Amino acid sequence: MTVWEKTPWVQGAVSTLAGELGIPPDHIRVFSPFVGGSFGSLGRTWVHSVIAAMAARMVERPVELVVTRRQLYFGVGCRPAYEYGLRLGSDRRGRLTASAHEVRAETSRYETYTEAHTNWEG
Repeated sequence: MTVWEKTPWVQGAVSTLAGELGIPPDHIRVFSPFVGGSFGSLGRTWVHSVIAAMAARMVERPVELVVTRRQLYFGVGCRPAYEYGLRLGSDRRGRLTASAHEVRAETSRYETYTEAHTNWEG
């Protein structure tokens, strides 16, 4: 199977399609001529890509699925909600002596997703 997909993570697309379609990964080629920065959660393979691959397999012909930019963002994930809190402490001279950064972040029931800054250790 050959898939043309806008993704910066080609190996992830291969893995997702292989798992969803029951095809060995070495039977799937993913080409990504347009790579963006994954803003808006476009780094992973979403349902519209899997549906196009399923349709191609069903009709035994190439299938092209085109979505508008607006439609694209209805069919992909979103950025989880976050709440941030920052407290600073200083001495009488105004020098910073303490800080506390608290983050409350959403994830999902089936897949853990965390932003890197929520795991900071220092």
